Amino acid sequence: MSASRTPVPLTEEDKELLEAIRTPGTPENAAVQHLAGQALGPETSAAAALHALVDVARKAVLEEVMVTGYAALAAAQDDEDRAFSRAARRRTAKVSVD
Repeated sequence: MSASRTPVPLTEEDKELLEAIRTPGTPENAAVQHLAGQALGPETSAAAALHALVDVARKAVLEEVMVTGYAALAAAQDDEDRAFSRAARRRTAKVSVD
């Protein structure tokens, strides 16, 4: 994967968040560490902090896409589909008992 640099306009609120996520002990820092799976500190560059936020956002968007997709799939199932699923589960349970 190649990286590219893209200029990103930042509001004062954005800059405050970037500072907060790079400040150990803040709720924002703890949240990004939990969601991104990486620790950010004062030595973290603004670019790296922005990348962490993009990573968190990407994961949230993909999760929302999956939830929406699963909901659509469940809504599209009819009685025949549910009966097939029940029968498949019974067969699986029977095989695992044997």
